[in-house]
Order: sequence, then C-alpha cells, then structure tokens
Amino acid sequence: MNIHQHRASVAILGTTANSVSLNLRGGLMRQILVRTNSSSTQFRINLVDGNDLTIRNWGYHTGEMIDVDPLPLVGIYTINITNASAADSANILISVQE
Repeated sequence: MNIHQHRASVAILGTTANSVSLNLRGGLMRQILVRTNSSSTQFRINLVDGNDLTIRNWGYHTGEMIDVDPLPLVGIYTINITNASAADSANILISVQE
C-alpha cells in the first residue's frame, strides 16, 4: 500500500486560489485538508477533474476544511478555493492511497 500526498501553499488573491495535482494513476483519496492562515477566513472549496466536471463541492468553511470520506481518483484534479472573505494564504494536503 502506497500513500501519495499532494501538498501546496497557495495565495488567495481576489477571493480565489487553486492548486493542480499530479497525474494520479488511480487510488482512493483518504483525506483532504485545506487550512487558511487566518482562522476567520471564510471560503468555499471544490474538486474538479480533468474534464472540468466538479467531482465534489464542500461548500463554505471558516479557517479549515477536512474530509476523510474515501473518493476514487484517476488523472489530474484541480482544488479550487473560491468566495474567500479576505485575501489570505492556504495550505492544501491531499492523501491518496494507491
């Protein structure tokens, strides 16, 4: 069993930011964590596949969003942070079990 991690630090400018994953051969996303620098920043987050289809939308969160529900992934994905209440920075972690 291999666990691959995608880690990124992004600047939220103009209320949006995103990060693109490496090309995944296939596996289960075991965890996604998005944490803003300020615990009071509100934001939305979603995951979009290589065909521009929104695979999962986590809605609004404040400061941090964590999800441990397994999700099958194959290919390249974009993690979008949108509608942020302030300019900020965020750390993104995705763990995928191959």
